[in-house]
Amino acid sequence: MNQTTEEKFLYLISLSTDKFSLYLQSVNGFLKLEYRPEWQDGLGNRNLIRIINKHVGLSTAPSSWEHVEKVLELNEVDFEEFGRSLDRRINRKVLAWYRDLQDARNIFGDEYIYDLIDRRGNISLKDDTLSPVQTLVKKPKPHLSIVKGDDA
Repeated sequence: MNQTTEEKFLYLISLSTDKFSLYLQSVNGFLKLEYRPEWQDGLGNRNLIRIINKHVGLSTAPSSWEHVEKVLELNEVDFEEFGRSLDRRINRKVLAWYRDLQDARNIFGDEYIYDLIDRRGNISLKDDTLSPVQTLVKKPKPHLSIVKGDDA
């Protein structure tokens, strides 16, 4: 992987549905690096990442990636191990997706899966979502209705 540690971290955050937590070994025990879409800890929601050191009783809301790196450095976190732990999380996600694809291939067959990928795999999520809706919403064609009236 050629991505930076920051890119890997942000990618994992983008995959999380609620919160993302990662425990890192530091000089004082473990640090918890956590992302949440909203915090109620008194530090505000401008920064959605926290570095929590329960041993010292300190929670930091870093304002930039450089700030994250500095806090980890001050706590003597091995930055290479941090990168490896992010790699392990990414690897687990990729392998889970692969296993899901294998399961789908076993259920629906290779032809169906590869045809689906060929037809819709390169379409943007927006276009893929709008496509079925657009087939339902067609311009009405003008037509005449014959209404039978009373024979009186």
